[in-house]
Amino acid sequence: MSNDRFPRTVEDGPMLSAMRQQTQLKTPAALLCGVAVSIAALSGSARAAQATDSSGLEFYEKKIRPVFVQQCYKCHSTTADKLKAGLYLDSREGILKGGETGPAVVPGHPEQSLLIEAVRYTNQDMQMPPKTRLPTAVVADFVAWVQMGAPAPAGATKPIALATTKPDRAAGPAQSGRHPL
Repeated sequence: MSNDRFPRTVEDGPMLSAMRQQTQLKTPAALLCGVAVSIAALSGSARAAQATDSSGLEFYEKKIRPVFVQQCYKCHSTTADKLKAGLYLDSREGILKGGETGPAVVPGHPEQSLLIEAVRYTNQDMQMPPKTRLPTAVVADFVAWVQMGAPAPAGATKPIALATTKPDRAAGPAQSGRHPL
């Protein structure tokens, strides 16, 4: 039986499938059951997405942001003395917007991402970092990160563990986290 209100597509997810089934149900009990199935499908999808998001953010914080901080922020951040190519790599928004040559990353598509082209050294005019190539394993991490959708915290510019400012010694040991010798 076809339902024109919710046509079937390749991209149908659990929510649309459940909605399609609900419109075909006739009794109140069957309708209630359909609603329960929809809620269960949504909550399962939400849990899976949340787990993926947290593992993706963890991957970013452990594998990607430290490289950005050590290799890229000097020229491509809000703290750069002189911003190069109009590219900010210290926020997700900056990475997605890109710089003068376009978006740095196309989430899910490393082969279309200028950042991947730059760190692979495949373009003579755009090789990053400019003085030394990143290790192959680090480049592979960047490719994996872009493939997973380039997860990064929205709006964040500095990682807590990698902040470049030193603790305030005047604040005392309780606030700075360091004890004087």
